[in-house]
Amino acid sequence: RVFAHLNALAKMVAPTARVSGFPDSGFYLDRQIFTPLKHFVVDPNGQNATSLLDPHCVHDYPGQAEKCLLGSVAGYYLTVPIFAWQSQYDTDQRSCEMTQECADSRKCVQAYGDDLAQTLHTVLSNRTAGHGYFLDSCSRHCAGRNLPLEDKHKLTPLKALNEWYQGGESIYKQSRRYPCDRCCDHARGSWTRWLPEWPSDWPPPVYM
Repeated sequence: RVFAHLNALAKMVAPTARVSGFPDSGFYLDRQIFTPLKHFVVDPNGQNATSLLDPHCVHDYPGQAEKCLLGSVAGYYLTVPIFAWQSQYDTDQRSCEMTQECADSRKCVQAYGDDLAQTLHTVLSNRTAGHGYFLDSCSRHCAGRNLPLEDKHKLTPLKALNEWYQGGESIYKQSRRYPCDRCCDHARGSWTRWLPEWPSDWPPPVYM
């Protein structure tokens, strides 16, 4: 929920603290096959989890606050810098944001991936807001198996995050067509294998 909650979380820390978001996956598109299923999260008779959502977003979508849970919607309201690490062909999104027929079709998955890439760029390419992203072409969801190899800058996502955080470029991507097995490092296998890349001069990371 980094996209949906980052603005609210930033207000909970000292005003002198530098706050940035780093979501790994979670940039879901607003699709009729998926978005209404999340209504229970914001329903007063369900989880009623709206207090951390951006109030401007909730105001703009009366009766449809579940849209403000989506990165592709909530991202427009972010005022706190965010660096998104996202797969263009996310395995979870292929299971819930398209039909099985589409998921079985390379052409259909490619079209979804192209839509995601364009939407992510539209939402996060505003340099004045300070956002950035690393878009890989792996078949993965979150940091686990099949982690992406370097992009055209020859940087892994954590190294790209460091470059962005230090004021470098904001956009990193692989831009390969689906499916792309060579985009992923099948040998790495877990997030912990990447922890040594965390810059030594950074403060200890806080995970939420």
